[in-house]
Order: sequence, then structure tokens, then C-alpha cells
Amino acid sequence: FYDLWKKVEPPKNQTNPSMGGYLLFWKDIPSKDQTWYDSWSQILPARKIHQEIDCIFLGTDSALFTDDQIIKIQAYSNQLSNKETPTNYTFTCPSGHIARGTFYDTLIKGNNYLIGVDMAKGRNQDYSVIEILDHDTLQQVFELTDNKIQHDDFVKLLNNIVLTFLNNQCNVCISIESNMTGSAVINDLIALNSIYKILIYRNTIGADISKLSQSKTIEYNDCRHGVEITNATRDLLINYIFTYVDKYLYGIRSKYLLNEIISLISV
Repeated sequence: FYDLWKKVEPPKNQTNPSMGGYLLFWKDIPSKDQTWYDSWSQILPARKIHQEIDCIFLGTDSALFTDDQIIKIQAYSNQLSNKETPTNYTFTCPSGHIARGTFYDTLIKGNNYLIGVDMAKGRNQDYSVIEILDHDTLQQVFELTDNKIQHDDFVKLLNNIVLTFLNNQCNVCISIESNMTGSAVINDLIALNSIYKILIYRNTIGADISKLSQSKTIEYNDCRHGVEITNATRDLLINYIFTYVDKYLYGIRSKYLLNEIISLISV
């Protein structure tokens, strides 16, 4: 029903411009009053009240955030839509592909930065993404998304971004999802420059959570590079994201990232 409604939702009707959707609220129905509404509010959870009675469609039943949080995130996202920052970082890959990203702030000498990396397959579907936060303020300082870039180009691109930070005498820690294509990115970066053995975060989270959900004692240098996403580590990461958005929502500068966050589910 939600998908059908979005096609006819006022003011733009994507199905037939001469016709539009019409909202009929419970208050418009003579037989419904506040007592009726309050009685249902005692029975249904807030999200069901929104969906079934208030004509408010925000998230699925398994959405990570509550409806009130989604409203807050959407309101902030709408503010950003009028303040889009143009791409100010361009890298021409060896293949000729041009990758573009955005620096939201100037780099500060001596600051610590966290670089998050997720590599896709470059088939015009999922995006390869690089997100960078200031470690101390947790403000978003850089973003790059690209759904066409190939593996070899992505390695060169990431190396160029890291060098940009190092040349500005900044400190970096790189967190790379090691599932699937990510492990190849890690290996190629280390082959490119041994300094990546130090810069790339090692999978201490996975080491702490075994298949039996028991902690294991393991030396940091014995941990694998990158972050492996499993059922156990995903739950931890989801909790971290929830806490981050709750405390540092206004540190996010990207509408794309906000939309990705809203779509997260808890199961």
C-alpha cells in the first residue's frame, strides 16, 4: 500500500498527473472521535497508530529507529537538501574513470581521523563508499560514493585520499569491511605500501566474539586486518550507529548518509 500511495501522493502523481491521491483522516469521519482514537492508542504501538490511523508512513516494523527519531532525521535531511555541498575532490583513476567526493571541512594538522571503507563490485548497483570522521568531534569531514569504480582504481583512489591526510600531517585509522572484495583491497594496499599494516584497523571485534559468543584472548598483532561483518559484529555495529545518531546527528553533513541510516533495520 505504501508503494502505491507514493505514486499518487500529492502534489505529484507519478501514475496519472490528472489525478491525485486524497488523504482521508479519521477526524474527517463523523463516527470517529478522540475517545475512539485514544482507545486504539491504548492497544496499538506508536508505529502501528501512525501507519493504520494517522496516515503517516515512516519506517517498516523492523526499522532501527523509532518514528519520532525518523521524523527528526528526515527534518534535518530536508535542511541539508538546500545546502548541498558540491564535490570538491576529484581523482582521475589510471583507467580514466573520474571519482568525485566532498570535503566538508579543511584538514587540521595533528588531528585524528577515522576512515571507513566499503568496496562494492562497480557494476552500477551498490556503491563503493568512503566516509571520514574527525575522531575527537565525530563530525563528518569527507564522503565519496561511486557505483562504477573498479577494484584497481579504488585501491589507487583510497591511497590518494590517505596520502592527502598524511601530507597534511594528520593521523588516520582505516576501517575496511573485509568481507568479499574488501579483503582484496586490504591486501593490495599493504602490497602498495607496508605502512598500511599500521594504518588499517585489525579485526579485534571479531576476535572478541567467537562462534560460541565467548571472549578469546588474542594479541592485537595476531588479529586480521579489516572488520569482518558477522551476525554478532553486526549487532554491535548497529548499536554503535544507533548511539552515534542519537548523540551526533548534526555532525552528519551528507544527505546520502542520512538516507542510508534511515533505511537500517534492527533484524
